[in-house]
Amino acid sequence: MPTYLFLAFALSGATVLWRTWLNDHQSWKDALNALPFRIGRAFLCGSCFSYWVSLAAMIVFDPFAGIVVPLRFGSEAISQPIQFFLGWMVLSWMTLMGRFGYVMIQEVVANAVHNWRGDHTH
Repeated sequence: MPTYLFLAFALSGATVLWRTWLNDHQSWKDALNALPFRIGRAFLCGSCFSYWVSLAAMIVFDPFAGIVVPLRFGSEAISQPIQFFLGWMVLSWMTLMGRFGYVMIQEVVANAVHNWRGDHTH
């Protein structure tokens, strides 16, 4: 499996885990909302959090090394930031789509367990 797909699935799982953690711990949500300059909103919004986690992964891992197509124009100083930005957007999109898939599976399973079993309690 290519590195970028493995990384996208891992990041998707981490963002869903973060979502579940925040849903279970209201005090964390309140603490993040209290951060100045609306920084906490980046940690509470699922899409925003996926993009920021993807950026951190791009900086640390460089999953598209060796497979990024070079640009036809501009110098190396211009093409590297553009390639990094495009790679970040691709990884973010894959992470976001994986996240939506995980959340959809969670919702379907929760619906199946709680609505179709009748007397189910935790």
